[in-house]
Amino acid sequence: MLWEGSIAIKERNGLYVQVEFMCNNCKSCTTLYSSPKMPTGRRHEINIRLAIGSTLCGLGRDGVMKLLGALNLPPPIQEHKYREAQEFVLDYIEKAQEQSMATAVEEAVAAAGGVRDLVVSGDGAWLTRGYSSLHGIAALCSTTANPKVIDTTWSSKNCSKCLGAESLRHTNFDLFSTFQENHECQLNFTGT
Repeated sequence: MLWEGSIAIKERNGLYVQVEFMCNNCKSCTTLYSSPKMPTGRRHEINIRLAIGSTLCGLGRDGVMKLLGALNLPPPIQEHKYREAQEFVLDYIEKAQEQSMATAVEEAVAAAGGVRDLVVSGDGAWLTRGYSSLHGIAALCSTTANPKVIDTTWSSKNCSKCLGAESLRHTNFDLFSTFQENHECQLNFTGT
């Protein structure tokens, strides 16, 4: 016996889909959800995982759109929703990074017999070759038998948000002033 009924997509948000199956004979309705909501809010787990995965892989939203297109899947959430998901995830990633590095320091101190004056190895890089790069990174690693990252930092010679808001200075000074009051500037390096 074949099933006779209808299928309808009731909600779609990024990769999240809510599908409803309605039986024509008994009028019974069954709803399936492609992903649960996060316990702490209204976001769907699949979209948060998409944001985490794309960040860890360095894809960004454009890369995710290309990947999903190649897989014949629907496009991800809208640009502003994607940014919101990344900002939501960023807090958790930063906390995990801080905890991991603090644990790595304590493990290195324990391996050194309790001595807090550690021998470390460090490396850094600029985004582009030469001395014209606007962004750079650096990391320190322990030199124990199982080396781990114990500290990281980044440097930036400009702030894209400040550059973008500069046009507001002449068109909407009140909005520009509000931006300046609430903005965490990324510019933290002026050397060569």
